Parts: sequence; structure tokens; C-alpha cells
Amino acid sequence: MDVTCTSERDLTPCQAGEILLLQHLAYPDTPHFALRRWCHSPLDGDDLWFTFHRQGQLLGSLRLLHRRAKTAGGEMVLGGIGNVCSHPDARGQGAARACMQAAAEYMRNSGKIDFGMLFCGRRVVEFYGKLGWRQISDQVQRSPEAGGSEPVGGFVMICPARLGLGDWPAGPVDLNGDDW
Repeated sequence: MDVTCTSERDLTPCQAGEILLLQHLAYPDTPHFALRRWCHSPLDGDDLWFTFHRQGQLLGSLRLLHRRAKTAGGEMVLGGIGNVCSHPDARGQGAARACMQAAAEYMRNSGKIDFGMLFCGRRVVEFYGKLGWRQISDQVQRSPEAGGSEPVGGFVMICPARLGLGDWPAGPVDLNGDDW
């Protein structure tokens, strides 16, 4: 098993194409993955891609972005996890788990990310929970470029990084942009 971490700015066109193809295979009912590697928040050069290869084949990946968010307790830096996927033929073989574990290790050791945050549906809450992620009930607001603010849907989960779970500030969280 081999997990690598590559910044968006250092991805080769071949690597970017591999990730796009994997996302399209993993989420065939999500039309935009046929065209781009992001959902809401556009790619940034500081984004990181954790990729899992076995015998030279890309079997899993995720995107980690750095986001300054506002809370009642002040500003904090979130490691936003998105685009978690594994090849349909390799599901249940540890590809997504390995990427998640590598991203969590990066967040803990970077010294610059306070918490990891992800948004998910009901069917994967247990998967993330087994990896140390916890649901929060605080309202998380996204503020798209069009202006205004709206709550993020689905389940919101966090994991400790520079700060522990007990340090999570109560109250609403403003993502200062779109969700990811």
C-alpha cells in the first residue's frame, strides 16, 4: 500500500486526469465529476491530494483544503476533507481508509490546522466515526460567492488536529466561502 500527498500545484496533468477518472468511476451519478475534480469550492494551489496506489493503480483519493473559518470563539483553521473515494472494484479494501488516516496524520503534525472537517451522508457516518471523526450539531454556514449565507446540509463531522475535541467552540461556524 502506498499513500502519497501531492499539492494541487504539483499535480501533473496525468495525475490530475487519474484523480478525475477515479472520481467519475466512484461517483457515476454525479455529473460534474466527468468534467472537474471539485464540487463547490474551486481548486486551490494549496489543496493537497492524498492518493492510494496498489501495484501502480490509483485506487483511492481525497482532497484536503485549508480554510479559515469564523466561530464565536474566534477564527480557526480547518482542514477540509472532500472528494473521498475509492475505485468501485476495490471498495472495502482499505484505500479510502488509508487516505483518511494519512490526511489525519498530516493535520495533526502540520501544526497549522486546528480541526479537520468534512460533510457527508448518513451511509458513511459510521465509517468516519471509526476513524476518530465526531458529529457536531453546531450550525455550519457556507457563504457562496453570490453572497448571503446558508446552512450546510447533511452531517458535519470534525476530528482533532492541533486542538483536541474538547476545544471545539460552541455555536455557529462560518466557512468564509463555499463548502467543499
